[in-house]
Amino acid sequence: MIRFLEPWMLLFAIAAAVPPLLAWLVRREAVAREWAAIEILARAVKRTSLERRIVDWLAVLLRAAMLLAVAFAAARPLFVPSRGPADATTRGASAGERRILVVGESNDAVVAAIEALSPPGSIVRSIAPGRLDEEPFDATALVVLVGP
Repeated sequence: MIRFLEPWMLLFAIAAAVPPLLAWLVRREAVAREWAAIEILARAVKRTSLERRIVDWLAVLLRAAMLLAVAFAAARPLFVPSRGPADATTRGASAGERRILVVGESNDAVVAAIEALSPPGSIVRSIAPGRLDEEPFDATALVVLVGP
């Protein structure tokens, strides 16, 4: 799921329509002139003009893509992983629940003080420093390191 911190900046994505629109409006038709050896020149011009038109339209599309990328970046996208209900329960945290980890040699007074200061609904856990690599951090809001 993608959320944007500045969604109104996506309005600048409309600017990406300007290069193709200008290229379409300003295009010119070839002028036919009658003179000698016109068949040979017509075949050569037709071949090179097709290649040139393809390259020109690719350049126009690249400009439009760059404008889209700038508008997308200016909107400041925030990629939020979507989780199903089974995924949240397997990791030990239900929806909307945040955990606070107390790492180190802590006593009950430290844990009680952190519980008193934490927002409602937060779970405070105390773990030993050696078990830190076993802990999933995706639902952890705060990690408190307690020294000796």
